[in-house]
Amino acid sequence: MLFILWKLYQEIPIKPVKLTALFDLHLPDVNLKKLKSQVEKENPDIILFAGDVLDAFDEKLLREFLQTFADLHQPRLLILGNHDLWQEEPQTQKLYNYYLQFPWQRYGFHLLDKEPFVIGNTAFCGNMGWYDYSLRLAHDFDRPVIACDELLRWETMSNDEIRKLLQTAPKKSLKDLNESDFARKILLVQNYSRWESLHWYDRLYINWGKSDQEMAAYFLHRLEKQLQETRGLEQVVVLHHAPILPRQAAESVLDAYLSAFSGSRRFWDLICQYGVKTIIHGHLHRKAMFTQDNARVYSCFGAPCTIWI
Repeated sequence: MLFILWKLYQEIPIKPVKLTALFDLHLPDVNLKKLKSQVEKENPDIILFAGDVLDAFDEKLLREFLQTFADLHQPRLLILGNHDLWQEEPQTQKLYNYYLQFPWQRYGFHLLDKEPFVIGNTAFCGNMGWYDYSLRLAHDFDRPVIACDELLRWETMSNDEIRKLLQTAPKKSLKDLNESDFARKILLVQNYSRWESLHWYDRLYINWGKSDQEMAAYFLHRLEKQLQETRGLEQVVVLHHAPILPRQAAESVLDAYLSAFSGSRRFWDLICQYGVKTIIHGHLHRKAMFTQDNARVYSCFGAPCTIWI
């Protein structure tokens, strides 16, 4: 009798989970009431916010966001993004710890950065992730660039100082940038007769007190711990930064530079190690859904994205 019941249980199909994911809202750039109405029409089983809910940290705006969705009955999952940590005078680790201690459950939210979320046989594991320049795209743009420590004073440099820098600073090719050059998060690139500045503004609004490689390792360790805890369940990995990109080559000089800050390949290696089949991430501000190494990767932007798991 027990054998028959077990066989019947094995033959019952597992009901798929309908998830509505929202990416990179960058509040206050989105109408929250309209967004909530869109989510209610989707009527998903789970709602996921994949980082960068805020354009910069604002506690009042954060609570307004949480209160807007507080009366929905579905579980609401959230991960943090780099913009959620932006501050004029950054004390990033302190702010991240504030998020970890924030009373999310009071509003019906679950912060994946803090711990995984299990529903049925599915475990959602994740955190904001980080970048270590390992995802930078291949390119053949042979543009002269200036990459030096003097650029760290860019916002306070006078016009005379900038002119002198352009005349005297050593030049290299965009193809020859190294990790130190990316770590500055600013460079000048020659576009015909003009020099243009390229910035990754985390350099102004994020300060972990550690290198990007160290921070990528920190978040990688936190993710691996969650995957270990939920081994045996159907695991879904949710990140803000990308673990893999849908293409191999850059489409422009700007794309070639900014791709270095898109995420870390080490997260993909960990995902493959655990055989995860569904990965959801934000950060790229473009729609991309593709299969790689038998895993499905979802990254959307704009309207809510429905994903069946």
